[in-house]
Amino acid sequence: MSDFTAPPMKLTYFNIAGVAEKIRLAFALKGLKYEDERVNFADWQTKIKPTTKFGQLPMFDLGDGKGYSVAQSDAILRYVCALPGAVELMPADPAASLRVNEAVGLVGDLDRDWSSKLYISTMPENYG
Repeated sequence: MSDFTAPPMKLTYFNIAGVAEKIRLAFALKGLKYEDERVNFADWQTKIKPTTKFGQLPMFDLGDGKGYSVAQSDAILRYVCALPGAVELMPADPAASLRVNEAVGLVGDLDRDWSSKLYISTMPENYG
């Protein structure tokens, strides 16, 4: 365990697992504290979406006091994995890190291909 003290980071996403779950799991594995803000679907379109970067979630506040928020779940995941913590999730060795990033990219490809089938099966009325 390192002596690293994380800034007060905040992850904002819907109250579902979705694309933010891998980030939540990385925080848990690292043993790092963060604010897990869960967004209500009813408030998303009118209240929250217009305030987000790229009009999407998840959003991540670095907690560095500079007010910079980050979108894109894989970018957030890589950042959290690179932080010091209870376990090493992103190797310091560039070749080993490359293999981890390759796996993350493959999971993203599989997710992209699989999610359309999931949405069609759970909400067929939206797809004719």
